[in-house]
Amino acid sequence: YGDDVRTELLGEHGAIFIDLLPTGRTRLADAQGTHDVEGSQTPDATLAGVRGQTEAFVRRIAGEEVDIPTAEASARSTLIGHAVMESARTGREVVVGT
Repeated sequence: YGDDVRTELLGEHGAIFIDLLPTGRTRLADAQGTHDVEGSQTPDATLAGVRGQTEAFVRRIAGEEVDIPTAEASARSTLIGHAVMESARTGREVVVGT
């Protein structure tokens, strides 16, 4: 069902929607409504991710500096992913520690 594939993160003051299909885009919701994040639209989110990773890899091999997440940021993103899955499974809010 490619008409609605997204991750939704809901908070007290708003939400973020990360859509994969039918079009890759990110939207923020707040008291004023829902707004597309400028520059986040792409016809194929998977292809855009692979392209970005490949370009960064090639640039780094060529000796260019590229932004690389820290180990802490990488570990935190993994914790957030696990929390999202647990929340989806249990239907409850999951707090991610620092």
